[in-house]
Amino acid sequence: NATERIPLEGNDINLKIRLAQLLFDAGSFRETVKELKQVIEREPGNPKYLDFLIEASILSLDAETAKSALLKLRAANKDNAKIKEFARRIKQIKQ
Repeated sequence: NATERIPLEGNDINLKIRLAQLLFDAGSFRETVKELKQVIEREPGNPKYLDFLIEASILSLDAETAKSALLKLRAANKDNAKIKEFARRIKQIKQ
């Protein structure tokens, strides 16, 4: 099946991040979230990737993914200056 996901290995994370950035720049936020979820499976505590996932999730109106990623970001980097702003924006998503 051509749409089946292939497990990530080593530097494939960098390729997934590049693909996610291209999708994000093109406005394909749901596809961006799908790619970033795979990255987060491999690096669940990476604040940079969590930040990116939260932003894409908010823009795709995916409150559940955004909330989950925000919890992980708080655990990984509780002093992150964006946490309060992300929480505010997530609350604004229509449930």
